Amino acid sequence: NLILFSVPPCLCVPIKQQERNVYLTLRKDNLFSFPLPNRFFVLSLPPNCGHITPATVKQAMGTYINRGNIEFRDIVSHEYVDKTSLIPLINARLNSESRYSCVTRCRRFGKSMAAKMLCAYYDKSCDSRELFRGLKAEQDKTFETYLNKYNVLYLDVTSFTARPEVRKNIVRVIQEEIINELKEAFPDVKYKDNSDLMDVLSSITQSTGEKFFFIIDEWDAICREFPERQKMKGDPDTVTPTILDEYVMLLRRLFKTQDSD
Repeated sequence: NLILFSVPPCLCVPIKQQERNVYLTLRKDNLFSFPLPNRFFVLSLPPNCGHITPATVKQAMGTYINRGNIEFRDIVSHEYVDKTSLIPLINARLNSESRYSCVTRCRRFGKSMAAKMLCAYYDKSCDSRELFRGLKAEQDKTFETYLNKYNVLYLDVTSFTARPEVRKNIVRVIQEEIINELKEAFPDVKYKDNSDLMDVLSSITQSTGEKFFFIIDEWDAICREFPERQKMKGDPDTVTPTILDEYVMLLRRLFKTQDSD
């Protein structure tokens, strides 16, 4: 990821991060940039700062957990058709039996933009109030109640279907990558051996009280790419599940069991 920040003029400053030196380089447009895999950094600088120290760098989560509001910030900084009225509809269903929502629209209708909007609104690792100023959602009575209050898990399924090397084990790889990031974010939680994604989420919630807002973009990509399904009928020891079978079982595990409460 290439993350850009607006910061006071400096030249090139090394920052120690996980035993590696990361260098911020001043570009011609007076923005600092630096590449880091699977990490976002937020700089908090005093006015007229002439240097940057490790204390001014706050690490946030990255690929799947609490991605922040950078993507939605990019969206609203240009011509933006206000679709934030979706937020009150989602808020009205939180903490109820109807808390699972499926947004279905034709292609190029802005579903991915809506997903990034929801990430920015619910993500507790950032302050998104200014991004929604003047938009419809801000006028709703529930706006302040849920603004930046959740750990957000964001999954774009096409980021896996587009990787040929993982296609045969795509469902397992999805779980493994999210689990690895969860365990890195919550290292003090005791996890069961051979835990699946639902086990890990349950362990975190039971140990810390933290709840998660799960957003899946392009959720049906696996259904399109791997339509074959056995439906797991017959003896489970003799029926080999297809990729779609495994995906359906994962969704059921996440959203239709008692642990999903």
